[in-house]
Amino acid sequence: MSKYFFDSSFIIALALDNDSNKSKALQLTDLLSEEGYISNNVIEEVVNVVNLKGDAKKAETMYYFMRDNFKVINEHEIPHYNTKTINLFKKFKGKLSFTDSSMIVTVLEYDIDYLVTFDKEFKREERINVVGI
Repeated sequence: MSKYFFDSSFIIALALDNDSNKSKALQLTDLLSEEGYISNNVIEEVVNVVNLKGDAKKAETMYYFMRDNFKVINEHEIPHYNTKTINLFKKFKGKLSFTDSSMIVTVLEYDIDYLVTFDKEFKREERINVVGI
């Protein structure tokens, strides 16, 4: 079974009916039956964005959805995590956020097969396989 890391853009699209990627997310829901991973950064982003869109109850619901459907990686257990992340951030000259850079570090460190995202910037990293774009 392949391992998939789910970026916040995918989960947010599932949560919000008015998200521009909603239809793409729904087409990829079969991937949820695969071995799925997220990180603490993904939880934080999803809860914050959904809440900022004005739906605190849905933000809470999405927290429980993520907790119940994905293996949560504690990215801070990766040796030299912040150093690896800032080095990747520098490599792409800020074209990937620090958080996105950290997700790539997590995918690489945990040898995850695919990153599910709608963020085109992830394609810059050739060492990962991106699904969704």
